[in-house]
Amino acid sequence: MKKGWKEAEERIVRLPDLPANSATAFEDFHSFLYTGKVYSGVEGDEDQRNRDKEWCHLGNCWILGEVLLSVSFKDVVVDAILEKIASTNRHPVKACVEIHHYGTCDRPIKRLMVEIVVQYWSEQLIQTEFSADSDTKASFYRSVSIALLKEKRQPAMALKAKNPITEEGSCFYHEHGDKPCYKAMF
Repeated sequence: MKKGWKEAEERIVRLPDLPANSATAFEDFHSFLYTGKVYSGVEGDEDQRNRDKEWCHLGNCWILGEVLLSVSFKDVVVDAILEKIASTNRHPVKACVEIHHYGTCDRPIKRLMVEIVVQYWSEQLIQTEFSADSDTKASFYRSVSIALLKEKRQPAMALKAKNPITEEGSCFYHEHGDKPCYKAMF
């Protein structure tokens, strides 16, 4: 809303290409601004039929952070994803492709989504989830294939390395770079 920007003159901010149900992501963004936390529990998520609701919600939150250019919000969402993986021993399925699609270039979130597939998904799950072709899924497949080839070439190194997905307190998948982590701000 600074002077010289179209949004400042029109007094309207248009948000492009947000997924469905983004209103709840805005609620979490609002809460994050005051608390530094994401309260991402989704009612009914424990139910087998609804088990991807929270993953989709967290994916929407990360995408909103990307659209709003809020590195801190994206980093707290990444931590919520990692915490959910560690506490439930489950992992996102549909959210992996969606988040990977929005993450540009070699971003930490893209690495995380690919590493989740490499470490946790079974052959059957991959065949089931990626039976329909699309450009989005093709890009994701390429990234997964490259990661699998790298792991295949260096299996001894992979076994010795710490697992950043389950390692607590890590900023491995954060985007803040040399700026302070959101954890230091709250």
